[in-house]
Amino acid sequence: MVDEHFGISVVEYMAAGVIPIAHNSGQSAQSAQSVSTVSQYNQSVQSVSSISQFNQSVQLQSVQLQSEQSVSKITVSLISTISQFNQSAQLRSVQSVSTTQVSQQGL
Repeated sequence: MVDEHFGISVVEYMAAGVIPIAHNSGQSAQSAQSVSTVSQYNQSVQSVSSISQFNQSVQLQSVQLQSEQSVSKITVSLISTISQFNQSAQLRSVQSVSTTQVSQQGL
């Protein structure tokens, strides 16, 4: 808005996480990317767009890394559980053999 006295809409955009582009007049010029011409506006929109694309790329990389870490944790947990199961099965097998031997000796 031209000659906006404070720029509450600019502040609301910022609060919502949007990069505001405002007319280079009034108080808005101090808190937003300010422009006076159509050319400056187009350039600002392209700049904001490239920042947005960069942020999306970074977020995607972050999600991929978190997914890989999650898979690694699940794999380690699964390996640990299988190992514990195998140890328990081996212990039961040894106990069964020992019980069988004791029974045979008692006969």
